Amino acid sequence: MRKMMDHGFLATVVSGIVALRWPDFVGLFGSGIVVLQYLLAVQGKLDTQGLLYPLFNIIGCLLISFSLLYHFNTPSFFIEIFWSSASLYAIIRNLVRRRRVRAEPAAPVRNHAQ
Repeated sequence: MRKMMDHGFLATVVSGIVALRWPDFVGLFGSGIVVLQYLLAVQGKLDTQGLLYPLFNIIGCLLISFSLLYHFNTPSFFIEIFWSSASLYAIIRNLVRRRRVRAEPAAPVRNHAQ
């Protein structure tokens, strides 16, 4: 454990951070979006059945995927395909439900005073 905390380990971490390029920051921003919305969802502060959750999820996935164009990673690529597909499905499902709700005629109002 002590060996991990010596100057060599810290120097490696710092040099890795310094070596980040702009595609890395794009991917980190996308990761931040996905993680933040997940935290908000598990706290009950973000409705996972609404349109915002899958919309922000797909935006985060696209930003992460963009960074993969510069530093490809096969497992990350496949998980982003999965999350993007699931998010796209949720967006389409949500829009179809909204369209159906608008298309349904309103129920007639009954007068119970009679």
